[in-house]
Amino acid sequence: MLARWAEKLGPASILMGDFSAHADDEEMKPVFALYRDAGGAATHGDQRIDYILFRGAGLTLQTVDAIETASWFGTAASDHRPLVASFRR
Repeated sequence: MLARWAEKLGPASILMGDFSAHADDEEMKPVFALYRDAGGAATHGDQRIDYILFRGAGLTLQTVDAIETASWFGTAASDHRPLVASFRR
């Protein structure tokens, strides 16, 4: 269902969020057929279930990082480490 919806976003797009799935899970296959995974470190404990996915000619990934927020706030802002990516067109 997500893959059908994402096809409508246009030729160049970025899709990101908590997918609550591992990269090798069956439900991720249709999404990875449309998008490239920006990668990154573990975002939830020792697992990566949060993704930044991208597609499109001229959209080039420059960096991706999982951010540790505990040093900013004295405690983690969430049980997930946020992913941050930069792209160039």
